[in-house]
Amino acid sequence: MKLNVMNLPLFKKILMFSFMITTVVVVLIMGTSFYLQSKQLKTQMADKVEGVAGIWSATIDPEDVRKADELRDKSDPSIKRLEKLLTMVGDKSSSFLGANSM
Repeated sequence: MKLNVMNLPLFKKILMFSFMITTVVVVLIMGTSFYLQSKQLKTQMADKVEGVAGIWSATIDPEDVRKADELRDKSDPSIKRLEKLLTMVGDKSSSFLGANSM
């Protein structure tokens, strides 16, 4: 069945035109909304990562990390300090994380 727009009554033409315009507007708004929300989420996540990295860099001593990597002894004081600090940082930023010590 072929739709012949020229033979439709004026009311049906207006109705069809309104439906098409509404559909286009809704799709454009959805696309714009998705783009803006994605951009905002990306910005928020980047800010959050910078904050957590700042906390970690200000809290964790690089020398403790080197000692823990070399010794790998769980009773070493540097490893105990690292565990304590990682637990503290993890508690402070638990809403963000996926970071943990292994």
